[in-house]
Amino acid sequence: MDVSVSRILVTALALASLGAAISPASAETLSRGAAVAVEGRFFGKQPRGISGMACLGRAGDAERPCLVINDEEAAAEIALLAGDRLKPTGRAVPIIGKDAPDRPILGRQPAVACPDGVGKPNEADGEGIARAGAYLYLVGSHSCSGGGKFKASSYLVSRIALAGEAIPDRPVVERSWRLSDALAASVVKHAFGKDKASGTNIEGLAVVGDTLYAGLRTPLLPRSDAAGSPRDAVIFPVSIPALFAPGDAPLTGALPAPIRVELGPGAGIRDLAALANGELLVLSGPTGDQAEIPYALHLLRRKGEGWTLGQAMPVRSDTKGAKGETAKAETVVVLAEGAGTISVMVLYDNIDEGAPTRHEIILQP
Repeated sequence: MDVSVSRILVTALALASLGAAISPASAETLSRGAAVAVEGRFFGKQPRGISGMACLGRAGDAERPCLVINDEEAAAEIALLAGDRLKPTGRAVPIIGKDAPDRPILGRQPAVACPDGVGKPNEADGEGIARAGAYLYLVGSHSCSGGGKFKASSYLVSRIALAGEAIPDRPVVERSWRLSDALAASVVKHAFGKDKASGTNIEGLAVVGDTLYAGLRTPLLPRSDAAGSPRDAVIFPVSIPALFAPGDAPLTGALPAPIRVELGPGAGIRDLAALANGELLVLSGPTGDQAEIPYALHLLRRKGEGWTLGQAMPVRSDTKGAKGETAKAETVVVLAEGAGTISVMVLYDNIDEGAPTRHEIILQP
């Protein structure tokens, strides 16, 4: 079927200063575009949501390989995107477990005292994937489990070596503990090792050049000590060469200043995606299960040495899963960029195979 992508005219991308309040109610709604059919089951199991995805190749390719993750799996899975179809292949890329790479993990395992002790490192807890240059990057949540336990495997950042625009059958996978060092030394160090609701929770990942950007769902940081102060979500830029330097030394060197963005009351980061010009798309949503907090896309643009946040473009999330669960917008994938346009695909958690949907954003000058 020839599915045309719906076009969304965003009439209000007037840029606000970083930290200016964004009102999703007054922003232009991002209407649903063309559904992408998933042909099969990811990970060969019961239907589940998708927590991260990145694609190789280019717009217009007949078929593009993509890497897909779910936060309850020990491996990622390769899928093929062809037009309006996404097909799981069953080809796994192990990150942890018996089939994981035998290369030593770089850096040192963090000492984390989660509220309910230590659990089995039985899942990679994949929350974000990004492609840059010759690698795919994958990050765990760096948080205590929902049951309050420390699972070491959640505290890894990994990169997978590519063969051009293909993922090899047996790719070289490097893993590092060092993103934990950055969090534990940062403005969110007070939340490191706290319970799932208030601790550090990475959900978004983007890479630009030699910098990895990790976006947190929680915690949100107050702008000041004043009562009712707006709260910011946080994006951490970290040096990729430092994360993947040989040896077991912890992360060294000064950390770049975090990027603080106010995404609306109670909203944290659900995903990040890099644009060709080095700017970022931010997918925001509730920090927990607050039904009243909308999901939205934001354009985060460079302004000199800093960043400027564009107006929100809300993303509908009223679809229900097989058991009546509300879908949670969890993943944004940039498929193509044109003259003033960005074609994206949004995928969801809590719903069969992520319910991928294409949208096109038309940017005003």
